Amino acid sequence: MNRKGIQCKKPKRAKIARGRSRGRSWSERVTLTPEWAAWRKRVFERDGYHCVMCPKRALGEKVSWGVSLEPHHIIRKIERPDLIHEVDNGVTLCTAHHESVTGQEAAFVVRFSAYVKRMNARAAALADMSGFADAAGCA
Repeated sequence: MNRKGIQCKKPKRAKIARGRSRGRSWSERVTLTPEWAAWRKRVFERDGYHCVMCPKRALGEKVSWGVSLEPHHIIRKIERPDLIHEVDNGVTLCTAHHESVTGQEAAFVVRFSAYVKRMNARAAALADMSGFADAAGCA
């Protein structure tokens, strides 16, 4: 009751999200989808399950096993939600490099985009070579 003795209605509460997304941020909810898992796997496969920034990879050396890898969006998810599951908008980073890039994404857009472009050109060249071998009758 209020001061005048009138019965007040309780305000309605907003519906609470149920299930796995309860209490999670938008970004966390995105990562719980099957589409995210498929995107992550395709990015890792394209990059050979190696961090694209590690110097050992650039030198062609074998990177030690056990390094924790994370997918990174070249253009931030919040800026372009339509590119969330676009493989060309992702690169593989180790945890250390992912932490160093986070918050400075704009400084790495050109570098990562050039890397993806090179990988796509390499994949296209390999596809052309395999098509040439098939046409030549090679096994």
